Amino acid sequence: MRPWRLNVCGSPSFLFINVARIGDTLLATPAMRAITSAYPGCHVTALAHPKRAEVLHGLPFLGHIGGITKNTAPWRGLLGGRRYDYALVYGFDEALVAYALRVAGSVVAFRQRNEALKPAPLPLRGRGARGTENAVARCLRLTTALGIPAAGRRLAYRVTPHETAAAHARLAAEVSAEASPLIGMNVATFRRKYSAAGRWSSSANWPRASLRNGRARMY
Repeated sequence: MRPWRLNVCGSPSFLFINVARIGDTLLATPAMRAITSAYPGCHVTALAHPKRAEVLHGLPFLGHIGGITKNTAPWRGLLGGRRYDYALVYGFDEALVAYALRVAGSVVAFRQRNEALKPAPLPLRGRGARGTENAVARCLRLTTALGIPAAGRRLAYRVTPHETAAAHARLAAEVSAEASPLIGMNVATFRRKYSAAGRWSSSANWPRASLRNGRARMY
């Protein structure tokens, strides 16, 4: 499908809606950056899950960051008309797409199951084959649909002063000052994982002592 060209006049406003886990929230940041790179001076609002929105704080290309869920979306945008020129909606929560249609002049999203959402000002895009496409490339499909070129695929995240202080405090409490080099490993995962044996196990039961021993052997 050929890209849909934006009818830009002045500084357009964009609304990003991406209600997802932390990783998927960050995967959409290259698409946000692409818009501000293509349209300097535009205003971008990003709405994410209330518990995940903080990972977007500090990003210079976002003008406003807020929270939204599929349960709160039906009550939003009922008054006040359309306040955004364009909205990009990730995922398949129909309530989020319906909200975007209320508040934006044009909407781009992946095709939804509800046929009532099809006659959007901007045709909804197809789902695509999950697992066969780079996750960032998949997020960039919505900006590409608007004719906006990518400005790199690097994820954007800015460490806050509070996070820096907390990290230094934890290292000082748990790691010897003589330990060098320091190697970080992310050993967290979803709380429950399905094992090859066909049984559910909790990651909370992983022995932390063995992880500490393994870390000590690496020094």
